[in-house]
Amino acid sequence: MGYIKKIDEKEKDKTKVVGARVSEDVLTALALAEEDSEIFGFSISITDIIKQALNDSLMEIKKETNIDYYKWSKWIKKIRSTYLQVSIYADAGLSNKPFEDYSYLYEPNLSGKERINHFSGKAPHSEVRSLFKGKVPKDMPSIDLHGMKIEDACSNMSFFIQKFSDNKFIQIIHGKGYHSDEGLSVMKSQVVHYLKQHPKVDAFCSCTSNHGGTGALWVLLRESGIDFQLEEFSNELRRDMLEDIKNLGELEQCLMDREQQLYFGWNAALEKSNLMVDADGHIKPRPATFAGM
Repeated sequence: MGYIKKIDEKEKDKTKVVGARVSEDVLTALALAEEDSEIFGFSISITDIIKQALNDSLMEIKKETNIDYYKWSKWIKKIRSTYLQVSIYADAGLSNKPFEDYSYLYEPNLSGKERINHFSGKAPHSEVRSLFKGKVPKDMPSIDLHGMKIEDACSNMSFFIQKFSDNKFIQIIHGKGYHSDEGLSVMKSQVVHYLKQHPKVDAFCSCTSNHGGTGALWVLLRESGIDFQLEEFSNELRRDMLEDIKNLGELEQCLMDREQQLYFGWNAALEKSNLMVDADGHIKPRPATFAGM
C-alpha cells in the first residue's frame, strides 16, 4: 500500500504530533519547487499533485474495501439534494415551510403600553441579553402589520419568518392598539401569542422608544437546523449502508436498493401534493396513472 496503512495503536498518537510538521515541510518544499520549476525547464502544480495523490488513495481504498467512495459521495450528494427538495413539499424531517400550526387568541390580554420580554429558555443567554438591551442590527428585516386582519397578520408573519429564517434578528411592528376594547390591544396580544408558538422564535421584546416602543417587537430567531439535519441524515444513512455493504459486498447493488427504498417512502409523502421523485432525483408532477415505485 502506498498512501494507506494498517492502524498501529502504538504509533497513533505519535503520528498526530509530527503529522502537521511534516505536512508543512512538504508543502513549503513543493511551493519552492513550483516557483523555480520554469528555470529548469519543467512545470509542476501542487493542486494537480494533491489531486493525483488523493485519487491514488481512493483507488487503494477501493482495492482494500471494494467500495468506490468517489461514486458513493456523488450518490450521497444527489440523495441529500433530493431529500431537501422533498422537505419543501412534504414532511420529510426538515422544517422548510412557513409555520402553519398556530392558534388564535380568543380575547386580547395585553395593553398597548405594556412592555414585553419573552425568552423560551433555549437561546444563548448572551444573545438574549443583547436583545433585551437593544443591541441589535439597524438594518434587520421588518414587517408592518398595521391595517391587517388577524388571520392575514399571522399568515404574513409565517411567510416573513420563513423568508428571513437565516437572519438572527427581525422586527415586527404591530401597533399599540389604543382603540381596542377595555384598553387592550387585539393585534399586539395575537402577535405575542403567535410568536410564543413559533418553533423558530427563541426570544422577543418590545423595541426602544425610537424604534417603535411598545408598538413593535424585536425577535431573536433560532439558527436554521437544515444543514445540521442534512448532516445527521447523511451520517445515519451511511452507517446503515455500511452494514448492508458488509453483508452484500457490493456497493452498486446497495446504492440501487437504498435509493428505491428512499424514493418509495418520499413518493408516498408527496402523494398529497400530486408530486413525485423521478429516477434522477428530481421533483416533478405526478402522472395520473402513477401508483408508486
